[in-house]
Amino acid sequence: MDTLFPMPPKKSSKKKKPKKQPGHYCRVCGRRRANEKFSGKGHAAHICKDCAKEQRTETRMKRRAAVSPRAEMNLFRDLPTSLPEELVDTLFQAENVRIERIVSTGQSSPENFWYDQPETEWVILLRGEATLQFQGKRSIRRLKPGDYVLIPPHQKHRVFSTSEKRTTVWLAVFVKQSKRQWNIRRATSDDMPVLKTLYRETIQSVCAADYNAEQIQAWSGTAEQTDSLAKRIESQHFYVGESETGEIVGFASFEEPDYLDMMYVHKDFQLQGVGNSLLTAIREKASKVGAAKIVSDVSITAKPFFEKHGFRVVKKQTVRIGDVELTNYKMEELLCKSK
Repeated sequence: MDTLFPMPPKKSSKKKKPKKQPGHYCRVCGRRRANEKFSGKGHAAHICKDCAKEQRTETRMKRRAAVSPRAEMNLFRDLPTSLPEELVDTLFQAENVRIERIVSTGQSSPENFWYDQPETEWVILLRGEATLQFQGKRSIRRLKPGDYVLIPPHQKHRVFSTSEKRTTVWLAVFVKQSKRQWNIRRATSDDMPVLKTLYRETIQSVCAADYNAEQIQAWSGTAEQTDSLAKRIESQHFYVGESETGEIVGFASFEEPDYLDMMYVHKDFQLQGVGNSLLTAIREKASKVGAAKIVSDVSITAKPFFEKHGFRVVKKQTVRIGDVELTNYKMEELLCKSK
């Protein structure tokens, strides 16, 4: 039936969905932001890019503060005049490096105590006075402001004394050595110029602490005996160690049946595993030729290295180079033969 006034439409039983607001909500800043303001992970975590960046910056700052709690410290600020024991402040620490400020007011290491640390230590005296003692060395190393010392890993040492009149300040840098790979190969006659220089400079620098000037001059002078070196390369098992760039950093030679004749490591590559790699090559060759032991005439300087690797002193001896006498040691290592 038609009517003048149509019936109002029936209301739908379905509720209208609220209109979806554009963008995405950030739970950190509390704002609704455009979708492009969120990364994939940020969208899922409800954290916009700006807030995520601020959080990363804050985290980095906290890490820096944890590593270097005294980033703006003055090394000479608030120095004590009296301490019951040495004061050690860690100024910086990372994976392979640690820097310390050490303050002493007359302290010294206990009697018969020796530091024996796995890191290389570079230490400089900034203020006061001090003396260091190294195991196996008779002399005491006296330090004044500006003097520094490089202490290789496991070189036993102790603080013999520090000034009681004035506060002593040290700055010590400890570095963990990363293991490097050295290429060991047979020497050739083309290597002779480099080997002669390495031989001479190693004696003049590394061995100078254990022999006097006259002995060093006589010993290093034998580097000019080119014929002798050429014969060794030709007749012996003569090896060189090379760095990643091909630089020769050391050499060693073995003469059958059981004699380790020469072993020298470049002065700039000491205590970096070059000697270990060369000695390993010598041991392998000695075992292959059936040697029951390895015998060598070892300098005062090299004696601790060979003792560390299982060699024992057979006797102390005196050798002559021209009119100059030098002390060295007959040492040997017994090899285990496989059954």
